[in-house]
Parts: sequence; structure tokens; C-alpha cells
Amino acid sequence: MVTRWPHLAAEVVGAPWAEHRRQVEQNCAYADRQGFAVNLVPGNLPDFEIFLEHRGITTPSADDLRAYPDVRDAEAVMVAWPPNRSASCWCGSGRRYKQCYRPHGLGSLS
Repeated sequence: MVTRWPHLAAEVVGAPWAEHRRQVEQNCAYADRQGFAVNLVPGNLPDFEIFLEHRGITTPSADDLRAYPDVRDAEAVMVAWPPNRSASCWCGSGRRYKQCYRPHGLGSLS
């Protein structure tokens, strides 16, 4: 994505992948502790391109990136959080949660 649209680098690569996953995991844990049900919608470059094409966008903005995935327009497959230890990890790695992200911990939720 950054190769194709370098102006989105700050939005896409604002943090290393491990840091991004840690932040997502912390945000999900915080929402869960507040009593909210948490579901994640995984995204990928081909689906983002389709999202842009349907809207006639050739050069996406940061707002377009934040609007994707628009679950009102698609049949998004939501991933419940927290996943069962033996379920596939929410990050899309294809590994089981207990072998992928869970060992890295949440850090502080403050």
C-alpha cells in the first residue's frame, strides 16, 4: 500500500506491526472491560482497492483509509475478540491466537 500511495505512509505504517497489534489488543481489552462486545473487521489491500473502485477514488486520502472497511456496504466477516486460545488469530496471520499474539501480552491498559 505504501509503495502505491506513499502519502498514506504515516497512516498505514504509523507504528511497526508488533506495536499496531499491541495497540489493537489494548483497545479491545479496554472496551471489553467496559462491558462492550468487541468485533474486529480484518482488512487487506485487494479489498481496499475494491472499496476505492466502488467509490471512484483513484488517489485515496487518510479519510478514505479510515472509512475502510465500510461495513454498511459489505458483508464483512467480523472476528470476535478475544478469540478462543485455539482459534485463528484476529491479525490474519493464520496462526492460532495462543501461538501468535497472546504470548506478547497487553502491557498497560492505562
